[in-house]
Amino acid sequence: MIEPKTFFPNVVVHKMDTPFTIKLAVINNDSVVKQILHTTTKLIEEDLEKIERKFSMTNSDSLISKYRQGETEAVARDPMFQEVFGQCNLANDFTNGYFDAFDDGKFDPSELIKGWAIERLFQLHLKPLLIAPNIIGVSFGDDKDIQMASKADSDFQWDIGINDPNRVGVKIAEYRIENGAISTTQIKNDNVRSFDRHVPCLKQVSVITTSLTRANAWSSVAVSAGVDNFKRLIGDSGLTGVMVDSCSVLTAFTRGKISDGFDKKIS
Repeated sequence: MIEPKTFFPNVVVHKMDTPFTIKLAVINNDSVVKQILHTTTKLIEEDLEKIERKFSMTNSDSLISKYRQGETEAVARDPMFQEVFGQCNLANDFTNGYFDAFDDGKFDPSELIKGWAIERLFQLHLKPLLIAPNIIGVSFGDDKDIQMASKADSDFQWDIGINDPNRVGVKIAEYRIENGAISTTQIKNDNVRSFDRHVPCLKQVSVITTSLTRANAWSSVAVSAGVDNFKRLIGDSGLTGVMVDSCSVLTAFTRGKISDGFDKKIS
């Protein structure tokens, strides 16, 4: 049996200082699919603009800026603000306190906001598109954070590659995912050098789970938790993904277990 060809129409949306990619997997890239993609793009653009207005740390009129300036009562009544605040509290709980949106003494959800926004708009605008006959997969994200899904009665899976933090254009791992999310956090070389050179730190961490908000929280705290602490958290929380330390040693982990024989130097 010949498998039908799959097409991947996509649109890049530049918002929140990020190039977001809206991508469909379709078996027929006809005019109906093109119209669906066009309409969906407009809706996502509008919602990203709303999120940016509310949670911009550089805009003094944003909700987050007003909250940090002490206007807590009025801001806290906003449903979207309540949702983000609640997600930050949840992240603090499931990461055993490593994720802390009050780290500087004032509420700052910056580490979580992009992953939360992607997942929220994915669930609202993209996942419902899977009822369309020609659409067998949907994904939304950027080069580090992606939420994706496949039609229930199809065999389609998304091919996701993890970039080598040391070499441009080189993949260190590849995953095939039907439904889920992946988040990657990377420390820049200058910041890596600021750590104790005799103690390996994490240079890049990718975490795969069902929720991008959750994956985003885990990947962001991993690099600050350090190698030994994060390995303990992997086991305690049953995490899946891959990490690279400052000595370029790659370690894969699946459902809380470090993969046997998969600690290897990549460069």
